[in-house]
Order: sequence, then C-alpha cells, then structure tokens
Amino acid sequence: MVKPIDYASLTERRCSRCKVTRPVSEFNRYVDPSAPLTGWRYYAWCRDCSKRQSSAYGRANRPRRNERLREWRKANPEKARDLDRRRRLKRYGLTQQDIDAMAVAQRRRCLLCDRKVELVIDHDHSTGRVRGLICGQCNTLIGWLERRGVRAKVDAYLG
Repeated sequence: MVKPIDYASLTERRCSRCKVTRPVSEFNRYVDPSAPLTGWRYYAWCRDCSKRQSSAYGRANRPRRNERLREWRKANPEKARDLDRRRRLKRYGLTQQDIDAMAVAQRRRCLLCDRKVELVIDHDHSTGRVRGLICGQCNTLIGWLERRGVRAKVDAYLG
C-alpha cells in the first residue's frame, strides 16, 4: 500500500508542465475529499503554466468563451453586477465596507457640491489615491479640469 501524501507538510512541488521544482506557494489548491490527510491537493501545474494555458485557450476560443459568458451574465444578472462592483472596488484597493464608511462620513452627499444623489468613487489618476465619493457631474468636471492642466486648482480644492 502506498503511504498517503501529507500535502500540508510539502514545501516544494515539481510542475508537470514546465518540469521546474517550485515552492508550493506557486501552485493553486483544490478541494479533494479523497486526499486522506488534508482534504485538498495541489494542482499539477504551477500558476505560471496554468495562466499561460488559460490565456492561450481564451485567445483560441474567444467567440465561444464570450458567448458562454454572455449567457451566464444574462442568466445571473445580480451575480454579474456584484462581480463587476467588486472588481471595480478592487482596482482602488477598497471593500464595500470602506465605501459604506466613506458614504456615512460624507452624509451620503457629494463631497464637492453637497447634493444627495448617486455617488461614484473619485480618485487621482496620477497616484491612484481615492479622494472620496462625488456625483457624476462633479466627476466629469474634475476629469475635464485635469485633462486641461488645471490639476493644481483641483488638488487645492479637494485637499
């Protein structure tokens, strides 16, 4: 009988695709109840090889993949909206709790014009720093000013 592998004690693994021995932190894991000691296993391919394969598949099968994703989004509009929102927040390094806290601190009003309307995330395009929540009109205005080189005035106003 073969001795079961204790995946939790492994420190390195050899990728079956590129044949390079790498730290286990470079491999994804998956749940496998048949793994007797841990209940999970490492994938055979490292993350780099998996990413390359996934990208190649996506390029080779773009129309079919896009159709499948369109169908999923149509069948799951709430999940798709939530996923889009989380991706947008992740771009700024924020969570929904951060946004809620900012909204409460601003009394759910635009940081600039103080109107109580739907708010968007305002950020500095050069540094990526989030400045606050503002309305769509103020966001458009700030973008217009920044594109025309009036950045110092925008920064002075926003602090």
